[in-house]
Amino acid sequence: MAALAPDMMLSVSARGKEDVERMENLGVKTENMVAFVGTTFPKTETMQYMKSKGIACISGTMGNIDKSAIVNGDAIYLDIVKAGVMIISSDRPSAVAQQMALYIKENNLKIKEE
Repeated sequence: MAALAPDMMLSVSARGKEDVERMENLGVKTENMVAFVGTTFPKTETMQYMKSKGIACISGTMGNIDKSAIVNGDAIYLDIVKAGVMIISSDRPSAVAQQMALYIKENNLKIKEE
């Protein structure tokens, strides 16, 4: 896809520097990457690297994290966002949305109006 549409945003599996470099070697520009960082709580060093490269990140919470949230509370989703994840793929979208709303409120974020 990177060769056919070089400006298209692409979701790539990238859990660290090596994966990002592999994607770059395949012709995917970092500014066009949305990195899926896995289904466990994202590692600090991974998130710092992705931020340094300007790469948006997706975390999958389906499975263990969603189960943990049911037992221990939904704040884990807020913690994942605070770690730097911008998109969460979950089997519990309402719970994630509530935590995202808390993040927006805590950080006084506004919708950009044109």
